Amino acid sequence: MRAPAERLGLSARPRLTAARSVLGPAGTPYEGGKFVLDVRLTAQYPFDAPGVRFVTKIYHANVDETGRICLDSLKLPPAGSWRPSLNLVQVLSQIQILFSEPGLGDPLRPEVADVYKSDRERFDRTAREWTERYAMRPALAGGAASAAAGSGSSSGPAAKRAREAE
Repeated sequence: MRAPAERLGLSARPRLTAARSVLGPAGTPYEGGKFVLDVRLTAQYPFDAPGVRFVTKIYHANVDETGRICLDSLKLPPAGSWRPSLNLVQVLSQIQILFSEPGLGDPLRPEVADVYKSDRERFDRTAREWTERYAMRPALAGGAASAAAGSGSSSGPAAKRAREAE
């Protein structure tokens, strides 16, 4: 016999995979960008930290080329600060704070951190170019959608990313 919640179509089990996005904050080179994130929850969530990575390419010291994010709250103790009382909204807020305050002490991309520290103008210019190219609406419509059209498939990975971003 099914539990009452199941009969009503309710489940306490978290959705295991979801696409979420964060907006680039005003006053940063990421302003106006919409950055899509892949969020994965294990069956042990909230006792396990969520897996979060950028789907949208970003020029940032704490995000590597595959979208992995270096953020303490995404790691379990003792290496990190994840705790079950954190929720996804708080995690997404912390990711958004990284746009303004990158963690330069332990970057995933040391070369980007070096540019940030030694030539902030160049860093801002490059981050802005990447934001315009990969995270802004015209770039999404012309980039991912065009790539999908050019491949002759409306169900390929590029088409899927373009649909998710809209």
